[in-house]
Amino acid sequence: MRIALGTIPFGTTVDEATSFAILDRFVERGGTITDTVRTRSSRRGDAGLRALRG
Repeated sequence: MRIALGTIPFGTTVDEATSFAILDRFVERGGTITDTVRTRSSRRGDAGLRALRG
């Protein structure tokens, strides 16, 4: 089964340390797909992950 991790709250309502902890756990469990799109008509949801990447 493939499961994607939604990342909209990363960098907004979820702080940086918690966002990284969630991502680390997701990868440890074999996760490979992240969904960063806030809405299907816009790519604005990428802002949270871009902020975490620096």
